[in-house]
Amino acid sequence: MKLYIFVHSFLSPAQKAVQAVHVTAELLLKYHDGSRPTVQEWARKHKTVVLVEGGNSASMNELAYCSAESKLFPTARFYEDLATLDGILTAVAVLHPGFDIEQLQDSLYLGNDHEVLINERCLNAALVRS
Repeated sequence: MKLYIFVHSFLSPAQKAVQAVHVTAELLLKYHDGSRPTVQEWARKHKTVVLVEGGNSASMNELAYCSAESKLFPTARFYEDLATLDGILTAVAVLHPGFDIEQLQDSLYLGNDHEVLINERCLNAALVRS
């Protein structure tokens, strides 16, 4: 199980690391009630984080929307404050039970006839940069 964190491409490496910590905290706070047991399992047993280039602001916003719409995996986002970076989305976290980015990509693209989980347009820009 890995926590994939997509970070804004225009940030420095140090800023990307800081934003990854911020969005991880958001994820833990969001699911602190145990509503998604995989979050607690990841925090206790796995703790593996993969930083992925998320592209520009448009790509990040689309990724955030699409990952939230999928409802398959626990997700979180972090927006920087207005004074620092004008409120831009700097990081999106997706907790995935698979072991590599291809499994994440494949599972986010798959769905059934009753539910459109996520489409290629939503993640293509971010995953191409990984």
